[in-house]
Amino acid sequence: MAFRVVSRLVRQTRQVQQTLQARWSSELASAVDEQLKASLVARGFQNTDNLIEAIRDMPTTMKVDDELTWGDMSDALEESQATCQDKLGFAYDLLSLQDLEPDFVRPSVAACLQHVIQSCGEDRSLQSTAQHSLGMLVLQGIGVEPNDKISTDLFAEASKAGHPYAMHLLGTAFYTGRGIKQSDEKAVALFKTAAGKSVPEANAILGSFYRDGLCGLPQDYELAVQYLEQAIELGDPMAKADLAPLYNSGNGVELDHVKAYELNKEAAEESRSPLAYHNLACHFFLGKGVQQDFEIARETFLVAANLGFAHSAFNLGNIYLKGLGVPVDLDEAERWFDMAQVEVPQATEALKEIAELRKQA
Repeated sequence: MAFRVVSRLVRQTRQVQQTLQARWSSELASAVDEQLKASLVARGFQNTDNLIEAIRDMPTTMKVDDELTWGDMSDALEESQATCQDKLGFAYDLLSLQDLEPDFVRPSVAACLQHVIQSCGEDRSLQSTAQHSLGMLVLQGIGVEPNDKISTDLFAEASKAGHPYAMHLLGTAFYTGRGIKQSDEKAVALFKTAAGKSVPEANAILGSFYRDGLCGLPQDYELAVQYLEQAIELGDPMAKADLAPLYNSGNGVELDHVKAYELNKEAAEESRSPLAYHNLACHFFLGKGVQQDFEIARETFLVAANLGFAHSAFNLGNIYLKGLGVPVDLDEAERWFDMAQVEVPQATEALKEIAELRKQA
């Protein structure tokens, strides 16, 4: 009897949950439709109901090279009598709703951008903006099937029109060989053009190249400092973490561990980058620019390690293996070394050391 009562209660609870979920989904869809209609009306679209229906009928993943996945949406946009500027603006309006109903909103953004690219060639500036945006979606697989070649082609077309961020991304493609034949020379040329157009990330990557002598560039600390300081001025917080090592080494700038610590601290706070947290932890671990504190170092390495930074995991292993600010704990040390060993070869040796210590115990 008790079992049947409990079973009945479970079924009733599930039914209530399903009813509430369906009601919530319906209410959410209605609210999203209202926001879509308000945006369309404000931008002068004439066929709001047809467009909303086309958006609702979008597949969950659009394919740039398959018109069947975006043709109906494009036809509805063509019939809207809206300007190209308003169509592009509506794509970004859609993007602001992606977290509410991502399955149909995200592919609709891609379809809208594809339509602008195909129908608004008379305005190259606007078209290149759409090409850059769609390229980003394709690169990340947001609402559209990922394809490195298609994203790179889109960045290339936008670059021809002088789009600075597309130039930076095309440079990145040449540097990594993603979707195009690898070329350091072409990558550097594009990064320099983008940097001259005030793209912070392009300045930052050139600064790192000159700092470390990468991508066919000579090691030049003064140029590295110039590019990285420009990136910081343009608002790239990670450039602070890239500049900090130069203050720690005194290359291109006066040796200043306190300045390096401050740069890494700001980079961690502003970007939440695992590298910045790792560098910040190293200051506390080594006592450079700040009073040595193994506890704060451990806590900060933990943040970076939980964000996937293998070298921080390796350092945590050492902290527990050697008992730096904590009791020796071989189990914890083993856990962190195991996490790090894919990227940090020394972790494998540390695991062997732990195995030997256990044999001796």
